[in-house]
Amino acid sequence: MYYSDEKKTDTNAIPKKAWKILIKNNLTADENFALVGRTLAENDFTIDTKDKEFFTIKSGTKDVGKVSGRYFFTFSVRDNVISVTGQTNSDVSLSFGYAKSESSFEKIANRGAKLSYIGISFARMNEFALKLGPTVEYITADN
Repeated sequence: MYYSDEKKTDTNAIPKKAWKILIKNNLTADENFALVGRTLAENDFTIDTKDKEFFTIKSGTKDVGKVSGRYFFTFSVRDNVISVTGQTNSDVSLSFGYAKSESSFEKIANRGAKLSYIGISFARMNEFALKLGPTVEYITADN
């Protein structure tokens, strides 16, 4: 785990293999649920699904931007913490005669080249998490 009281916008300062970001605060689960929904709307995201019983929200997909690909975020909220994870894909399909291979979504993590669809997707996830609060903790694949 990696804990920070500072905003970490430089992914070099974030541990490799980080795949989950925990945003710590002093809000209730209801307040965190509303905060995530409001922040998604303010940043031009759609909400794909939301479940108030389990306090989860899944955003709609967005284009990565600089390279071909799409991503979405999944949030789980509780009292005092918001958890964000995500999925991304390269949006590439290959055809070999009658066989066609579509890219599938995979976990967003701080790995790969910064300008790859995975690297850009992680940067977008980190930027969004920091909009929810400055006190974050990064969970790595090693945890």
